[in-house]
Formats: sequence, C-alpha cells, structure tokens
Amino acid sequence: MKLLVWILPAILYIQFIKQQSILNYLYLNKNIKAGIIWGLAVGTIFALISNIGHLFGIPSSFKQWDIVAINAVIVAPFVEEIVFRGVVFQELQEIGLSFNKSNIITALLFLIVHIIGWGFMGKATLNYLLFSGITVFVFGIILGFIKQQSKSLWASIICHMVNNLFSLI
Repeated sequence: MKLLVWILPAILYIQFIKQQSILNYLYLNKNIKAGIIWGLAVGTIFALISNIGHLFGIPSSFKQWDIVAINAVIVAPFVEEIVFRGVVFQELQEIGLSFNKSNIITALLFLIVHIIGWGFMGKATLNYLLFSGITVFVFGIILGFIKQQSKSLWASIICHMVNNLFSLI
C-alpha cells in the first residue's frame, strides 16, 4: 500500500509533469558507487550514534524479524527517500531555495511524517518524541547532505536502510 500511496504519485509527477526519465530525475543511475559508499559509511556511523538512546531506556522499535521489520529496512527507506530527497528536496532547489533551506524543509517534512506514524503506533510519549524527534530531524539533514555530496539518491537510500537495520538489532 505504501508503494501505491507514496511512489505512484511521485512517478506520475516525474513522468508527466516534469517529463523526465525517472532514473535520471531521481539520481538513481548516477554516481552509484559513490552513493553506496556514502550510504554505508554514514548510515553505519549514524545508526551507532543514534542508538545511544538505549542507554536512556528508550526501547528499540522492533524485536523480531517480521513484515514490519522488512518494511522498516527495505520498503520505507526506498519509498521515503524517493519522495523526500528524490522529489521534494529537488523541487525546492529548482524553485530557487538554497541547499540549506531545501534540506531543512525536507528534514522537517520527514520528521512530521514520522511523528504522525509514532502517534498511530502509540509511541507519542514526550521522552520518545524529544529524543526520536531530534534524531529523525538530524538524520533527515544528514540524508540530504550525503545525497548532495554523492550526487546519488542511492547514498540516502542505503544510509536509511543501514540505520533502520541497526535500530532492529
């Protein structure tokens, strides 16, 4: 369902409004090696740092491998990165916003989507919102930065996957 609700509108927008190749527009066929290296390196570092929350008694999101875990590690990063860093971020820059402004707005939208999700999962405690909210916002900023530095959406997709994988462990 997530693919239909999130990806289909993005693909239709790119194909029919922007009239561009989906792979080119999303930087999925450019700088693949740099994207993989950036994604793995930054994803691992951020995941290790962000999991410091366990020291403060904030539990991990998942304890077992199931369909939710597969969604968190594979589907969500791919879908969210296409929408946020692939379309929203790029459109903000195309309308003339600077990298920093585009990155902050995209990270805030990324955070808002996560806060809504936490509310549906019953995780909206003040402690969880503060720690996880700051973490997700900073992570959104980092995802925009590595996408920009690597010139590849693969960097943010892989980084997001690595981070979510570490959150399951």
